[in-house]
Amino acid sequence: MEQEPRESANPQPRMKHPSFHLPALFVATALLCSCEFASVVPRSVPFDETAFVPYRASGSGVVAGRVAGVFDDKQARVAQHAAVRLMPDNAYTEEIERKTFRQTESLAPPDPRFSRYVREVKTDGNGNFAFDHLPPGNYYVTCRFTWPYHTIDHTVDPSVESDNIAEQTLYAKVSVGRGQSVRVQSWSISEWFALPVSTPS
Repeated sequence: MEQEPRESANPQPRMKHPSFHLPALFVATALLCSCEFASVVPRSVPFDETAFVPYRASGSGVVAGRVAGVFDDKQARVAQHAAVRLMPDNAYTEEIERKTFRQTESLAPPDPRFSRYVREVKTDGNGNFAFDHLPPGNYYVTCRFTWPYHTIDHTVDPSVESDNIAEQTLYAKVSVGRGQSVRVQSWSISEWFALPVSTPS
């Protein structure tokens, strides 16, 4: 199980834009911005396992939602069979939310114990997911998914076509009470990637 959004040892060029809130069916539009290589940022918050232990218990709460999007070709896409992760909200994960999701920085690898407290489910064919048997508390929900798209650069040469992969990370913060069922109503959008996978000559 992945412990959190991936942190590659060989950083890829990334296209960054500020996080902003969108409805659960969000619009992922291509933004022009500068590429830069991400460097690993050390963690400033130590791992305090006592803040995580209560979340290992079984409870009666539920967090559910749907991950879907519309790219600039106006075609709706759902995150089919994508990994959705749920982690407790505390100082350690707030640093992840702030630096990784909002500031799009690459944090140093987490403490090995962290993975014990991250739950993961897969979306179905329509992008739906659900976490059940949750103890009361505050959580972060995250999902990173990809979809292919095809482009033609008319400004350079209309005969040059490119197959690309768009990659999107969504995250949300939710609060769950005892016996409560909560649905993710809106997501924040973290980073947008456009990675060309082939360019026919």
